[in-house]
Amino acid sequence: MKNFSLFLILSILLLVFSISCKCKKKTSNNTTNLAKKEAKETSIPYKILFNNDHSNIKDEENVVIKNISDLKAIYASINSTRRPGLPLPKVDFNKEEVLGIFLGEKSSAGYEIQINSIQNNGKEIVVNYKIKTPKGMASMVITQPTLLVLIPKFDLPVIFKKGE
Repeated sequence: MKNFSLFLILSILLLVFSISCKCKKKTSNNTTNLAKKEAKETSIPYKILFNNDHSNIKDEENVVIKNISDLKAIYASINSTRRPGLPLPKVDFNKEEVLGIFLGEKSSAGYEIQINSIQNNGKEIVVNYKIKTPKGMASMVITQPTLLVLIPKFDLPVIFKKGE
């Protein structure tokens, strides 16, 4: 009788333990799925408008272009040595804005600007990007690497974060 009671108690404990483990697992998966869903919701889609080594913009800077006159000024610089010039992209500034990353003047070819992600964290738009530098032999030529991307318009500040 003593062995049967011990067996019954152990069986009940094992059953309770296995049920509680299954409940935790479901909760953990739900939390993970929620975190993934939130991560997807914060990612901002973008479209590359211009990615080139010759923008004729000699200063290193990052800009947010929110109106047509600023976009025309940048394209005037880009087109100052191009014949024929590049057409001005169609941007609806009521719904969209343009982000620009200018590396300034470089003494060789081979620089590349890559966007890792553009995220909305609720307080600001964060542009995570990296710069690939030339490896090995590179043409000795003056360049001004530039990347312009189109994103949906937000009434939030934009922060540019350069990574490795």
